[in-house]
Amino acid sequence: LYEHEVSAAAKKLIADEVEAICIMTIFSHVNPVHEKRIAEICREEVDKAGADIIVYTSHEVRPVIREQSRLNSVLIEAYATSRGRKQLRGIEDVSKKYGFKYGVQTLLSFGGLTSINHPRLHETMISGPIGGILGAAYVGKLIGNDSLICSDMGGTSFDMGVITRGQTRIENEPLMDRFKLNVPTLHLDTIGAGAGMILKVDPLTKKVSLGPESAGSDPGPICFARGGTEPTIADCDAILGRLNPHYFLGGKVVLQVEKARRAFQEKCSDILGVGLEEAAEGMIDMLEADANNALRRVISGQGIHPSEFTLLSYGGSGPLHLAGCSRGIGFKDIITFQFAAAFSAFGCTTADFMRRHSVSTQHDIPSRADEATLAAFGVKVTTVWNDLTKAAVDEMIADGHAREKIRTVPFLMMRYTGQLEDVEVMAPLAEVNSADDMRSVIDEFEAVYAKVNHRVSRYGEAGFTITELGLIATADKVKPVLLKRPLGKSDPASAHKGVREAYIGGRWHKANLYEMDLLQPGHEVIGPAIIEHPATTLVVHPQDRVHVDEWTLLHYTHA
Repeated sequence: LYEHEVSAAAKKLIADEVEAICIMTIFSHVNPVHEKRIAEICREEVDKAGADIIVYTSHEVRPVIREQSRLNSVLIEAYATSRGRKQLRGIEDVSKKYGFKYGVQTLLSFGGLTSINHPRLHETMISGPIGGILGAAYVGKLIGNDSLICSDMGGTSFDMGVITRGQTRIENEPLMDRFKLNVPTLHLDTIGAGAGMILKVDPLTKKVSLGPESAGSDPGPICFARGGTEPTIADCDAILGRLNPHYFLGGKVVLQVEKARRAFQEKCSDILGVGLEEAAEGMIDMLEADANNALRRVISGQGIHPSEFTLLSYGGSGPLHLAGCSRGIGFKDIITFQFAAAFSAFGCTTADFMRRHSVSTQHDIPSRADEATLAAFGVKVTTVWNDLTKAAVDEMIADGHAREKIRTVPFLMMRYTGQLEDVEVMAPLAEVNSADDMRSVIDEFEAVYAKVNHRVSRYGEAGFTITELGLIATADKVKPVLLKRPLGKSDPASAHKGVREAYIGGRWHKANLYEMDLLQPGHEVIGPAIIEHPATTLVVHPQDRVHVDEWTLLHYTHA
């Protein structure tokens, strides 16, 4: 290490009045000695200059291989999280003034809760939709199915998560706005498809485009009457009578349907030369076909039949477009929720407190390794796990968790030697102390590999490679409890609130209207019907059926 060069660079950065200094050497995940010394020198220079500059090192933020994504993670930690933490502390201060005695928690991208003092707050990126996967896993236990497709449709995107036979895929290098990050994240597939998508028709070619732009919440769709001028899917839903103009957000927003009709006619249906309702439904059909195809693609990559999966649909627009998105795929069951608009938030409340520490390794285990070789690998693995356990437990104790309430589970990222993709394996043992213990770990990897890659034969002859060793520490949190009630009569008359004309399947129907919160276990609704809630709307197509189970979950069945 050329220490004089470090000193000169630090002085130059301090003179430039930078907000933070990030340090990354390529192999610090193997040996961080140089990074540590560079940080010492930088901090000395910062102190000498009396500057207010934070120094970040990559081995503290994310000590794993793949230096480009590791550098991006350090930069995000420096650039965004110090301000983010300041904002969260402001929320915590205000909540304490109102008598809330606990600290504010935030959700990690890999599905656990942590305090806002978490030293690697960049791990909370992309965590919004992750709450939905956690909520789905919770609901899956209630209904007795561990193969679930989670679909979240809002204003701009259609996010899909998959739990296959209890396994949720962890993505180690997610893409965020074209940047690869080294942040372990529950895997999501996303397409641009939401109720806020702007619709365009090319006057020359008559080509229809859905998005990718969204009207957002401000100015929003034309029917919001907040200054929006471009037609959206939500405007089509209002034009076709699927949205109640006087019950949007419980009546807080009165939808201007006529305004939306005039603009949609001028900018879309007249250019296409088709009727207003036909054009509006055509746009909705396109959106739902995109989502339907995306679900089929996601399922085909899992190696098991759609009939094993339960689809969980949520998000503000999820129930509104559920029928078209799910039609013809052949799910075992289709479920949505009275709290669909807040389902991801509900999922956050089902998470436990968590820390996840990991470090890159390169252990190539031959397929016919002898006893001594396997035992030697076990010693190396256990040494790393012990170090990671201490780091994770110390962090959780500092957060206020009692030692006896902290559980630790070691894990490995493994692959057959020569493959490009790792599989995350929860270790069956806390320590690997013998050749037999090491075989147990390898057997567990092969079992998980077979679950995730159902049609792909296992290939132990190639040997095994451990690319990462990690440790997850958790502490239980109080969770919400859904109320189970006995099934009653099927007649939903007590929730009925009138009839409205709705355009579905190429013609107008007299659709029965129901208040979603008044539906009780046992109730059954036959389409055409619209089930309304202040925060979402469930459209039931003709002859389709919705029944309410003992947990008050809404099950959708296609005719």
